[in-house]
Parts: sequence; C-alpha cells; structure tokens
Amino acid sequence: MIKPEELRIGNYVCINNGYSTVGDLLELTQKNFEILIVNNSYDRIYPIELTEEWLLKLGFNKDYKTGYIGIDVSNNDFVLTFPSILGKFQKSFAYEFKSGGWAKFKELEDVHSLQNLFFALTGSELTIKEGK
Repeated sequence: MIKPEELRIGNYVCINNGYSTVGDLLELTQKNFEILIVNNSYDRIYPIELTEEWLLKLGFNKDYKTGYIGIDVSNNDFVLTFPSILGKFQKSFAYEFKSGGWAKFKELEDVHSLQNLFFALTGSELTIKEGK
C-alpha cells in the first residue's frame, strides 16, 4: 500500500499487477485519491520495487565502478550503490551523500521514492527511456 502524500504527478505505481503513471491528482482524502481518470482506494495502489531492471528502464547504466549504477544529469552523475555494497545492513539500492563532513546514505526501496529524490536533487523528472 502507498500513502497518498508520498506521490507526485508522474510517479510510477503498481495497479492491478501492472504499472501506471500518476496523472492529475484531483482529490486527496484519507481513504481515497483520484489517480488518472479512475478513482482508486489507496489500499489498491502499491509501490513498484526498485530493481536493476527498473533502473535500466529509467536510463541508469552500469558504466561506473563495480557495485554502482548511475545516470548523467547535465554532466553531473546521480549514482546509486547496489544492495550490500555499503555493508550487510544495506538491503536496497542507496544514494550516498555527505552531511556535516560525514558520509551518509538513503536507501531506496521503490521507484516512486527514487523519482521523488531525483526530482528534489536535480529538478528533472525521471521517466522511462524509449527502447528500454
């Protein structure tokens, strides 16, 4: 199940075992939100697990050092580590960053969370690339 407040227009979500894109969010309540043209109860809309296959669809490539996958954004790389690269505790793909001189990371378990982080950091939408 997905919380409505986690979604942005353009996010990919799982509905009826397939994926769909969030269209205009016309109504948002605690129990329902209107997505695309169909009114769906939020308990029928699920996140899509972030996998290597999805990252490749979104334009990421593995031309980085072993254990990393990234995408070029205006000549700056947005790079994720594969699960377990940072340690056995790491269960999902992770975005590494520095804060206060410390290396930190944010694990990403689903596609819409990656899309939201990517947009927040780059100002660009992360969408499926043609032919992927």
